[in-house]
Amino acid sequence: MDLGVFQWLKNDRKIVSEAIVLEDIVRNHVEDRQGRIEKRYHQRKRGKRAKPVGEYIHNVSLEELREQHTEDVNAGNKAQQRLQLRNLRSFAIRQMEEIRDEWRKKKEVIVNGVEKRLQFKQWLKHTGKDKEDVFTIDTQLAPEAREAIRKARFAGKPLSSADLSRLLCSDDTVDFTLTQPPADEDEDEDIDLSDEDDLEMPSSPPWLPDRESPLPTIPSTPCPPQRHARYDDAFINRMIEEAEALEATQALYDEQ
Repeated sequence: MDLGVFQWLKNDRKIVSEAIVLEDIVRNHVEDRQGRIEKRYHQRKRGKRAKPVGEYIHNVSLEELREQHTEDVNAGNKAQQRLQLRNLRSFAIRQMEEIRDEWRKKKEVIVNGVEKRLQFKQWLKHTGKDKEDVFTIDTQLAPEAREAIRKARFAGKPLSSADLSRLLCSDDTVDFTLTQPPADEDEDEDIDLSDEDDLEMPSSPPWLPDRESPLPTIPSTPCPPQRHARYDDAFINRMIEEAEALEATQALYDEQ
């Protein structure tokens, strides 16, 4: 065998051996990584609660949300009732302590002209403080009233009762842009509309009688008087001249 061919085969054997060793290293690394990932995935996590996976709407129904809301409202109402009872109990204890302090200061009272030292119950009966008031004033709202106020706050309202003035492009305000400047005050003073006859302006479209309908009858209530407008020939001529001037100006711009 030629020496060059032997050297070539020797080099090829080294390359193939290195490729085999490198492939084994890569395969072992990948298998080890996959094994550690699977072990970590299947490892039991202690002290943690299970959480829903995926979209929230697919895990909780509307009925469950309503039940949870009802439970929260009931729990809030019970807590409010317990708070009111504690407040009433604290108020009663404070009232009793104030009465006892007053009794300690004024144990000696005059009964039938004789000064006597009365016990607490006797002192209450003598001063008339053993009777409770027949009425109480509750300054806090009941849970039912709070729930009604909350529902009314989130209830639907018509658009007529909503304030739309602060919205962008509101319909409450309308801006008018004039294409022509207003006429001078001197020209307005020259127009006199007092010498012309009144011109009646129609307030509605013409009425066409129906052949099948009965003849119109005279209404019992007279119609309200129609508005009248008065025009002057000079004013009409002035409007015609302005229109002709505008047309001539537009024609000049078109020619240019």
